[in-house]
Amino acid sequence: MDFLFIFVVLTLLGLIFFSKQSRTQTAPNKEDVFPYFKIHALLTPAELSFYHVLKVAVSEEYDIFAKVRLADLISVNKGMDRAEWGKAFNKIKAKHIDFILCHKNTSEIICAIELDDQSHSQTKRQQRDEFVTKALEVTKIPFVRFDVIRTYQSEVVKNLIRSTVTPNVLEEAMTSTFDNILIDPDVEQSNLVNDTKCPKCGGDLVLRKVARGQKKGREFFGCSNFPQCRHMSEAS
Repeated sequence: MDFLFIFVVLTLLGLIFFSKQSRTQTAPNKEDVFPYFKIHALLTPAELSFYHVLKVAVSEEYDIFAKVRLADLISVNKGMDRAEWGKAFNKIKAKHIDFILCHKNTSEIICAIELDDQSHSQTKRQQRDEFVTKALEVTKIPFVRFDVIRTYQSEVVKNLIRSTVTPNVLEEAMTSTFDNILIDPDVEQSNLVNDTKCPKCGGDLVLRKVARGQKKGREFFGCSNFPQCRHMSEAS
Protein backbone atom coordinates (compact mmCIF):
# COMPACT_ATOMS: atom_id res chain seq x y z
CA MET A 1 0.00 0.00 0.00
CA ASP A 2 2.82 2.37 0.94
CA PHE A 3 4.59 1.48 -2.26
CA LEU A 4 1.50 2.29 -4.30
CA PHE A 5 1.11 5.63 -2.53
CA ILE A 6 4.75 6.56 -3.15
CA PHE A 7 4.40 5.56 -6.81
CA VAL A 8 1.34 7.77 -7.29
CA VAL A 9 3.06 10.74 -5.60
CA LEU A 10 6.19 10.36 -7.72
CA THR A 11 4.08 10.06 -10.86
CA LEU A 12 2.19 13.28 -10.04
CA LEU A 13 5.43 15.12 -9.26
CA GLY A 14 6.87 13.93 -12.55
CA LEU A 15 3.83 15.14 -14.48
CA ILE A 16 3.99 18.54 -12.77
CA PHE A 17 7.72 18.87 -13.52
CA PHE A 18 7.41 17.99 -17.20
CA SER A 19 4.38 20.26 -17.54
CA LYS A 20 6.37 23.23 -16.21
CA GLN A 21 9.31 22.38 -18.46
CA SER A 22 7.05 22.24 -21.46
CA ARG A 23 5.51 25.67 -20.67
CA THR A 24 8.96 27.16 -20.09
CA GLN A 25 10.23 25.93 -23.44
CA THR A 26 7.19 27.08 -25.41
CA ALA A 27 6.67 30.42 -23.65
CA PRO A 28 7.82 33.19 -26.03
CA ASN A 29 10.42 35.69 -24.97
CA LYS A 30 8.87 39.08 -24.31
CA GLU A 31 11.39 40.66 -26.67
CA ASP A 32 10.15 38.38 -29.46
CA VAL A 33 6.52 39.44 -29.08
CA PHE A 34 5.25 41.95 -31.67
CA PRO A 35 1.72 43.04 -30.68
CA TYR A 36 0.90 44.70 -34.00
CA PHE A 37 -1.50 44.29 -36.87
CA LYS A 38 -1.64 45.69 -40.40
CA ILE A 39 -3.80 48.76 -40.94
CA HIS A 40 -6.00 48.16 -43.95
CA ALA A 41 -5.20 51.37 -45.83
CA LEU A 42 -2.89 54.36 -45.46
CA LEU A 43 -5.66 56.87 -46.15
CA THR A 44 -9.14 57.17 -44.71
CA PRO A 45 -12.04 57.14 -47.21
CA ALA A 46 -12.27 60.95 -46.99
CA GLU A 47 -8.52 61.35 -47.52
CA LEU A 48 -8.53 58.90 -50.41
CA SER A 49 -11.39 60.74 -52.11
CA PHE A 50 -9.54 64.04 -51.85
CA TYR A 51 -6.25 62.42 -52.94
CA HIS A 52 -7.76 61.30 -56.24
CA VAL A 53 -9.02 64.84 -56.89
CA LEU A 54 -5.64 66.27 -55.89
CA LYS A 55 -3.91 64.04 -58.45
CA VAL A 56 -6.13 65.37 -61.20
CA ALA A 57 -5.56 68.94 -60.02
CA VAL A 58 -1.78 69.11 -59.53
CA SER A 59 0.01 65.81 -60.24
CA GLU A 60 1.42 67.16 -63.53
CA GLU A 61 3.10 70.01 -61.64
CA TYR A 62 4.03 68.46 -58.29
CA ASP A 63 4.73 65.16 -56.56
CA ILE A 64 2.16 64.38 -53.87
CA PHE A 65 3.07 62.81 -50.52
CA ALA A 66 0.56 61.74 -47.88
CA LYS A 67 0.75 61.83 -44.08
CA VAL A 68 4.15 63.44 -43.78
CA ARG A 69 5.65 64.04 -40.35
CA LEU A 70 5.90 67.72 -39.44
CA ALA A 71 9.48 67.14 -38.26
CA ASP A 72 10.36 66.10 -41.83
CA LEU A 73 9.13 69.47 -43.10
CA ILE A 74 10.58 71.86 -40.54
CA SER A 75 13.44 71.69 -38.07
CA VAL A 76 14.49 73.42 -34.85
CA ASN A 77 17.06 76.22 -35.18
CA LYS A 78 20.62 75.33 -34.24
CA GLY A 79 22.40 77.01 -31.33
CA MET A 80 19.56 76.67 -28.84
CA ASP A 81 19.93 75.32 -25.32
CA ARG A 82 19.72 71.51 -25.47
CA ALA A 83 16.66 71.31 -23.23
CA GLU A 84 14.86 74.05 -25.16
CA TRP A 85 15.80 72.39 -28.45
CA GLY A 86 14.38 69.08 -27.25
CA LYS A 87 11.20 70.75 -26.02
CA ALA A 88 10.72 72.45 -29.38
CA PHE A 89 11.40 69.22 -31.30
CA ASN A 90 8.93 67.25 -29.18
CA LYS A 91 6.19 69.60 -30.36
CA ILE A 92 6.70 68.62 -33.99
CA LYS A 93 7.96 65.04 -33.94
CA ALA A 94 4.56 63.33 -33.59
CA LYS A 95 2.41 65.64 -35.72
CA HIS A 96 1.62 64.85 -39.34
CA ILE A 97 0.35 66.81 -42.33
CA ASP A 98 -2.24 65.16 -44.59
CA PHE A 99 -0.64 66.02 -47.95
CA ILE A 100 2.56 67.69 -49.14
CA LEU A 101 3.28 69.00 -52.64
CA CYS A 102 6.93 68.91 -53.73
CA HIS A 103 8.94 70.03 -56.72
CA LYS A 104 9.29 67.06 -59.07
CA ASN A 105 13.05 67.41 -59.62
CA THR A 106 14.40 68.73 -56.32
CA SER A 107 11.77 67.61 -53.76
CA GLU A 108 11.55 71.24 -52.60
CA ILE A 109 8.52 71.60 -50.31
CA ILE A 110 5.96 73.70 -52.18
CA CYS A 111 2.76 73.46 -50.16
CA ALA A 112 1.17 71.72 -47.16
CA ILE A 113 -2.48 70.62 -47.28
CA GLU A 114 -4.83 69.47 -44.55
CA LEU A 115 -8.41 68.22 -44.55
CA ASP A 116 -10.67 69.50 -41.80
CA ASP A 117 -13.36 67.06 -40.66
CA GLN A 118 -15.63 67.31 -37.60
CA SER A 119 -12.76 66.38 -35.25
CA HIS A 120 -11.19 69.78 -35.95
CA SER A 121 -13.99 71.44 -33.97
CA GLN A 122 -12.68 69.88 -30.75
CA THR A 123 -10.72 72.21 -28.46
CA LYS A 124 -7.61 70.02 -28.31
CA ARG A 125 -7.61 69.60 -32.06
CA GLN A 126 -8.00 73.35 -32.58
CA GLN A 127 -4.98 73.98 -30.37
CA ARG A 128 -3.00 71.52 -32.47
CA ASP A 129 -4.19 73.22 -35.67
CA GLU A 130 -3.19 76.65 -34.37
CA PHE A 131 0.31 75.40 -33.58
CA VAL A 132 0.74 73.76 -37.00
CA THR A 133 -0.53 76.85 -38.80
CA LYS A 134 1.86 79.11 -36.89
CA ALA A 135 4.81 76.75 -37.38
CA LEU A 136 4.26 76.59 -41.14
CA GLU A 137 3.75 80.35 -41.28
CA VAL A 138 7.03 81.04 -39.45
CA THR A 139 8.91 78.64 -41.73
CA LYS A 140 7.19 80.15 -44.79
CA ILE A 141 5.61 76.96 -46.09
CA PRO A 142 2.37 77.75 -47.96
CA PHE A 143 -0.53 76.03 -46.22
CA VAL A 144 -4.04 75.25 -47.48
CA ARG A 145 -6.98 73.82 -45.56
CA PHE A 146 -9.95 72.12 -47.21
CA ASP A 147 -13.17 71.17 -45.47
CA VAL A 148 -14.17 67.54 -45.88
CA ILE A 149 -17.13 67.46 -48.26
CA ARG A 150 -18.88 64.82 -50.33
CA THR A 151 -17.43 65.93 -53.68
CA TYR A 152 -14.60 68.19 -54.80
CA GLN A 153 -14.00 70.03 -58.05
CA SER A 154 -10.43 69.59 -59.22
CA GLU A 155 -10.33 73.04 -60.81
CA VAL A 156 -11.37 74.71 -57.55
CA VAL A 157 -8.73 72.75 -55.66
CA LYS A 158 -6.09 73.65 -58.23
CA ASN A 159 -6.91 77.36 -58.20
CA LEU A 160 -6.88 77.60 -54.40
CA ILE A 161 -3.49 75.90 -54.23
CA ARG A 162 -2.10 78.19 -56.94
CA SER A 163 -3.38 81.27 -55.16
CA THR A 164 -1.77 80.09 -51.90
CA VAL A 165 1.62 79.25 -53.37
CA THR A 166 3.06 82.73 -53.75
CA PRO A 167 4.68 83.67 -57.08
CA ASN A 168 8.09 84.13 -55.41
CA VAL A 169 8.10 80.65 -53.93
CA LEU A 170 6.82 79.11 -57.15
CA GLU A 171 9.41 80.95 -59.23
CA GLU A 172 12.25 79.86 -56.93
CA ALA A 173 11.14 76.24 -57.05
CA MET A 174 10.52 76.08 -60.79
CA THR A 175 13.26 78.30 -62.28
CA SER A 176 16.12 78.16 -59.76
CA THR A 177 19.55 78.29 -61.40
CA PHE A 178 20.84 76.07 -58.60
CA ASP A 179 19.00 72.86 -59.52
CA ASN A 180 22.28 70.94 -59.91
CA ILE A 181 23.42 72.04 -56.47
CA LEU A 182 20.16 70.94 -54.89
CA ILE A 183 20.45 67.50 -56.42
CA ASP A 184 24.21 67.10 -55.94
CA PRO A 185 25.32 69.26 -52.97
CA ASP A 186 29.08 68.82 -53.50
CA VAL A 187 30.07 72.18 -52.12
CA GLU A 188 32.83 73.69 -50.05
CA GLN A 189 31.83 75.89 -47.11
CA SER A 190 33.77 78.90 -45.83
CA ASN A 191 33.48 80.73 -42.53
CA LEU A 192 32.10 83.84 -44.20
CA VAL A 193 28.55 84.50 -42.97
CA ASN A 194 26.20 86.93 -44.66
CA ASP A 195 24.64 89.55 -42.37
CA THR A 196 21.29 88.78 -43.98
CA LYS A 197 19.35 85.91 -42.43
CA CYS A 198 17.74 83.12 -44.41
CA PRO A 199 14.28 84.35 -45.52
CA LYS A 200 12.84 80.87 -45.13
CA CYS A 201 13.98 79.72 -41.69
CA GLY A 202 15.93 82.61 -40.16
CA GLY A 203 19.23 80.70 -40.13
CA ASP A 204 22.62 82.13 -41.09
CA LEU A 205 23.56 82.39 -44.76
CA VAL A 206 27.02 80.88 -45.27
CA LEU A 207 29.24 81.43 -48.31
CA ARG A 208 29.69 78.19 -50.23
CA LYS A 209 31.40 77.12 -53.43
CA VAL A 210 30.44 74.35 -55.83
CA ALA A 211 33.22 71.76 -55.69
CA ARG A 212 32.37 69.61 -58.67
CA GLY A 213 30.34 69.53 -61.87
CA GLN A 214 29.58 72.16 -64.50
CA LYS A 215 29.15 74.89 -61.89
CA LYS A 216 32.48 74.16 -60.17
CA GLY A 217 33.93 77.28 -58.53
CA ARG A 218 30.62 79.13 -58.46
CA GLU A 219 29.99 80.89 -55.14
CA PHE A 220 26.61 81.29 -53.49
CA PHE A 221 25.12 81.83 -50.06
CA GLY A 222 23.42 78.74 -48.65
CA CYS A 223 21.42 78.33 -45.46
CA SER A 224 23.36 76.95 -42.48
CA ASN A 225 20.38 74.69 -41.73
CA PHE A 226 20.94 72.66 -44.94
CA PRO A 227 19.61 70.06 -45.75
CA GLN A 228 16.51 70.90 -43.69
CA CYS A 229 16.47 74.28 -45.43
CA ARG A 230 17.69 74.50 -49.04
CA HIS A 231 17.47 78.23 -49.60
CA MET A 232 20.26 79.69 -51.72
CA SER A 233 21.07 83.12 -53.12
CA GLU A 234 23.67 84.60 -55.46
CA ALA A 235 26.93 85.73 -53.90
CA SER A 236 27.48 89.36 -54.92
